[in-house]
Amino acid sequence: MLCALKASHCAYACVSNVVRLCASAQLVIAEPDALSGVPEYLRIIAKPVSDLILNGTDPTTVPNEQILAAGGGLLRRDIEYIATELLTCTCSEVPTTAGEPFNSLLKNLPADQPKVNRRDLLKQGAGISLLDVIDIQKTLGNCTCKGREQAMKQQAEKPDDALPRFQFRHPKL
Repeated sequence: MLCALKASHCAYACVSNVVRLCASAQLVIAEPDALSGVPEYLRIIAKPVSDLILNGTDPTTVPNEQILAAGGGLLRRDIEYIATELLTCTCSEVPTTAGEPFNSLLKNLPADQPKVNRRDLLKQGAGISLLDVIDIQKTLGNCTCKGREQAMKQQAEKPDDALPRFQFRHPKL
């Protein structure tokens, strides 16, 4: 995802880069734009994989079911929500294929069970892990989405005084 997988690096190297990128990022307190939930999904699928890496385990050697059972997966409902936020996408390796990357992400997922807790669904294997997303991205290439472009444009057009302000003060000051 973040590392774009242009080179023929193994998934472990890609995940390590994602972890390094996430670790160096600043904590965002509020996300006022239309895509505020999308980064949360990256956190959901990256956390169990990064835990494995930090424990010295190559995540590609761990069964996908174990990663999903640790909460590291996206459900059908997650991908459908992301699709409503990102809108129409064009993927570099399949530029004329409509519905991607969402069709590929949803391909083997069962119908959603809205009354079942996400952790229970993931323990049943009803999700896709970061490693699955990496494999799909290798096939589709980089994807550019209209919703992301629109949200970034709207965010850039907001006057500075419309953006939330956060102040951090030392308790002794």
